Amino acid sequence: MTNLSLFLTESADMYPGAVALGREGVTTTYSELADQDARLAAYVRTHDVQPGDRVGIMLGNRPEFAAAFYGILHAGAVAVLLDPLQSGREVQMALTNTGARLLFFAASCAPTATAAALAASAAPIELDYDMLDDLTDDFTGRPRPVSRAADDDAVIVHEFGKIGALKGVELTHANLVTTQAVIARSVLDLGPGDVVLGCLPLSHAFGLTCGLMATVCAGSTLALLPSFDARQALEMVAAQHVTVIEAAPTMYMEMLAAGDGCGLDLGSLRVGISCGPALPGDSRRRYELRFGCVLLEG
Repeated sequence: MTNLSLFLTESADMYPGAVALGREGVTTTYSELADQDARLAAYVRTHDVQPGDRVGIMLGNRPEFAAAFYGILHAGAVAVLLDPLQSGREVQMALTNTGARLLFFAASCAPTATAAALAASAAPIELDYDMLDDLTDDFTGRPRPVSRAADDDAVIVHEFGKIGALKGVELTHANLVTTQAVIARSVLDLGPGDVVLGCLPLSHAFGLTCGLMATVCAGSTLALLPSFDARQALEMVAAQHVTVIEAAPTMYMEMLAAGDGCGLDLGSLRVGISCGPALPGDSRRRYELRFGCVLLEG
């Protein structure tokens, strides 16, 4: 079996009481996340979602994103990733392009998401952490994910060109299994003792693969930062003993500025990874000297 969500099931078997997700003092263990994932998969199937069907996710960096993402995969469906900040036109185009059956969305984007989903003939379902139990209390779910082939789609992300052209990028189970393994083991050397600070949106490929997926397959903890603030990020590093940071170049520049005289103990950091454009000038060297960790660029 190749289903990507099997890695969550296996981590829950190996580290049931370990913290998988943390946000604003609220934690979710691997056992809890796997239970949410299985019950949400059962809920999805009540909407006549079959293996290979597409389901949209329009959620921010919150624990319910992980439950929805792995629940959709657990059911054998394909996750269509959408940024909560996207326009209604873009959301409608992506849902129509993929033929999505459902759209899980955050309360913050309810008007846009609801209108776009209905226009694309997808059922809109608002979801936050408290709603997970309300939606799935009547379900137990199946203990193992639906079997999928290596070349079956797992995720679809969209790119919008300058003239509004839409391109859907299909990522298979085998593709993402390989990606998370390379990131978790060869690049970041993640293990159960690591805490990863997720500054990047989980709705984007980099945040999804390097943040959520690599963390889950390694049994590490993902500390979620819903919206980036440099001072808050550094405070989280100190308070939660973060070992790995994943961020964009502008975020690292802001952390460099905020780190001067901050008085925080950041000694837990061992590696950072920067995505997107190259870091300007000698900022990479300055960051490594200031925070005492290696900074990788991708």
